[in-house]
Amino acid sequence: MNQGQNGHLNLFNFFGVAKQYLENNVSRAFAIILQNEPMVLKGLIELITGKNYCEVIQSNGFPDNDVEIDIQRRMTSFDVPSEIYGVTIATQKYPFTTLSKPFNTAYPPITDISISVNDVLFIIEVKPHDEPSCVQQVQEQVNCLLQTNNCSVVPKYKSLKWEDILSLVECAKWFNEGIRSNYFLDNFIDFISAKFPGWTPCKPLDKFEFDKQSLPIGKRIKYIKQMVCEELYPNTGLLGGRGVKDGIPVSGNKGVSIDWAAMFDIELLDGSPRLSIRTWVGDTCAQGRLVFQNTKKRAILFPNEFPKGASIQISGDSYKFNMQPYVKYSSFSKGLAWLNLSEDKLLNKPIDLCKLFQDIHGRRELAKVGNKKGFELSVKNNLDKIDPAWEGNTDWIEAFVKTQRKIVNVSLGIEVSVDIDYPEAQKLDAKDDLIKKIAEIIREMKKEIVKRFGL
Repeated sequence: MNQGQNGHLNLFNFFGVAKQYLENNVSRAFAIILQNEPMVLKGLIELITGKNYCEVIQSNGFPDNDVEIDIQRRMTSFDVPSEIYGVTIATQKYPFTTLSKPFNTAYPPITDISISVNDVLFIIEVKPHDEPSCVQQVQEQVNCLLQTNNCSVVPKYKSLKWEDILSLVECAKWFNEGIRSNYFLDNFIDFISAKFPGWTPCKPLDKFEFDKQSLPIGKRIKYIKQMVCEELYPNTGLLGGRGVKDGIPVSGNKGVSIDWAAMFDIELLDGSPRLSIRTWVGDTCAQGRLVFQNTKKRAILFPNEFPKGASIQISGDSYKFNMQPYVKYSSFSKGLAWLNLSEDKLLNKPIDLCKLFQDIHGRRELAKVGNKKGFELSVKNNLDKIDPAWEGNTDWIEAFVKTQRKIVNVSLGIEVSVDIDYPEAQKLDAKDDLIKKIAEIIREMKKEIVKRFGL
């Protein structure tokens, strides 16, 4: 699934369900993968048995591959196998000990996932968290089958971690590249990455030289972003939501419909290689009204209140606090051109951003000005005060003048950023401290934004 795709289009996401039953959903999702991706099934069977898959399919004396994968089956519905494996999949591996209590014969246990390969049976108990109780559950399921059928087969047990499973899935994805569609694997990896980012194997930044285009680094940044969200808003259900797909939500309160910004993002920037933590204050007109109309301050003056030497302190370390006002031109909700306000273009005449917002923001109809399409005169005059050459210094002409667009949404925002030099980010990530550091920076950025702009 690409970065911009709606999460509801993921094969494994349930539409419109506020609280999904994740254990059942994960079991179902993995069963679908096993049904549709033979390489993952082969890898799983080999991981459990320690045998080559070919040995398993010849378990009844001749090569056959009669495979049945199911979920939510009562243990009393299975035929007696020649071999039986009880398997746990959770965030930890667990030792198997003697079953502490017999199962209740009145209520035969139900499997999470079952796999039969010829006459070899695999009973899999799935847990999305660290739950040692899964050991007893799978033992009860196996014992139910054996005792119900008075069977003398000696069961074997195996405990796996989700990292083992995701490694199999990613290996299958890499193997399939250029050979067949990865539709199921891509959807499963996106589903798991959103709900449980810690399961996806990815190396820390200290293992990579700086490269903005590097897929492994991009994967690590995505993981960091998701874990920062969990650090900021634990147990809120925001992890994996719409906000996380695009960035880290500004607010942990899902009931807030509009805030002064939508999100924080984390991005690699070159030049001086760095990790940039950024947000866009007042980026839309609705956000701008909160920032520039509802501010407790009478005016927000640029450049007077945007000192280049501003900084914030995080655990004794000083980080530069960057602030850049900009005008955004959008078609509907999609930004197409941006104009950064420059102190040099203002000719030492400070501009009040609150008044500028009032003068230019909103849905504007483009009209013919002579032989040229443009804004009505009042808006154009205000933009000319910012930068007389603003049309040529943005993508305005390509995005609007040379197109059939007749409406433009104009908003005024402030990009706020704090950068961590890439070598420092590498050291922090190597010590497993980068996620906490970024979370601290975002908390401090929010405080500073509220204080500076009177929010």
